[in-house]
Amino acid sequence: MLYHVPDTNNLGGIAVYKVQFPKPFEHAHPPVRNVNEIEVERLTVGQRAAGRVAAIVGSWRFIVIQSFILAVWAWRNLGR
Repeated sequence: MLYHVPDTNNLGGIAVYKVQFPKPFEHAHPPVRNVNEIEVERLTVGQRAAGRVAAIVGSWRFIVIQSFILAVWAWRNLGR
């Protein structure tokens, strides 16, 4: 690549310098992978099932529905 620099010596021309850039860095390792995807691939069937159950049981929707069912059950048992 040529780089034109104005002549500061007032010689009436333009000084031309050749600019050398370093070679791009080459990585000597395999491509970087997402560690979260690697961890999901290593989960057993039981661990995946436990994760799904925890996601459902730990949700506010489940807590509200379960609390409502418990309140209805308690009300019916107290009424007898």
